[in-house]
Amino acid sequence: MRDSVKTRKKFDSKLLMKVINYSLRSSILLIGVICLLGLVEFQNMDPVMLRVFGVITILFGAYRLSIYHMIMRRQAMEERFAEMAKERENLDK
Repeated sequence: MRDSVKTRKKFDSKLLMKVINYSLRSSILLIGVICLLGLVEFQNMDPVMLRVFGVITILFGAYRLSIYHMIMRRQAMEERFAEMAKERENLDK
């Protein structure tokens, strides 16, 4: 029984960390879109420079999202391979 509670807590914490990571990385994209569209105006800032900053921020956010997604896929695949290896080891016995 304790193992299932530990597993559930571990799963919940993993899910929470994924949600936090995706939301923070997505907020970078959102900030870039806001700057690109000029929805917020800053004092003493050239509008062209603000748009350039928006584009760069969007690219950076997209890069961070894609890298994080690839890392998560790789970890899931490695976990599956580890489970398969354990099952194969149990079958060999």
